[in-house]
Amino acid sequence: MAVRSGANLSSWLWAVAFSALALSALAAPADEGGVRNLALGGGVLWGTAFILDPDGRRARRRGEPRATGLVVGVLVVAGLAEALAMASALGEGQDPQALWFGSGVGFAAAGVASTLRRGPSDPALACQLFLHVLVLFPAAAIVLVALLRAIVGGAGAGAVTGASPLTKSLILVVTIALPLLCTSLLATLGYQLTRPTEERSLPWTALLVLQAAFAALAARWAYDGL
Repeated sequence: MAVRSGANLSSWLWAVAFSALALSALAAPADEGGVRNLALGGGVLWGTAFILDPDGRRARRRGEPRATGLVVGVLVVAGLAEALAMASALGEGQDPQALWFGSGVGFAAAGVASTLRRGPSDPALACQLFLHVLVLFPAAAIVLVALLRAIVGGAGAGAVTGASPLTKSLILVVTIALPLLCTSLLATLGYQLTRPTEERSLPWTALLVLQAAFAALAARWAYDGL
């Protein structure tokens, strides 16, 4: 009875923490500082969930299959691409864009760690792919401008403008897709919570909540002129 009461109390505490994180996406300022604070606070919450969750040890004792290298590989490639885009944005003095790409790097790292603990469900994996495609989409501007400069070359390269105007146009496309991403993450979170207790992953649950909150706040941020 004491063990069950302790488990119920722990579940309630996590529910309160996740709810507070989700609500912060609606209450936080829709600006660079608000997004940064949400990412940092959510990262701390995810880290706490990862450390306290004993699922990895239980899974190894039961001999459950670990995540495939393909999932880890995809997340690593996405994280590296986002890191390159972040470095390019910083080089151009585009701090908001660097924060956008940097958030993707953090999500990729957390996804890899969570996957090594327990593989994601199919809906959770689909959401990860959707999220990283959206995060990387504005980076197409950087690639296109770099290609134009390489093609024009020489003195004509000066006629090629920076990536910022094109990036803003692509961010508009991402902004339209962010509510769909948030809805998908919430639906996946609901699916995650309906699974048997032994099949749930606390780190993945925390990551899904953080990503849904990020998508909601990022949409508000972009609407206000990211």
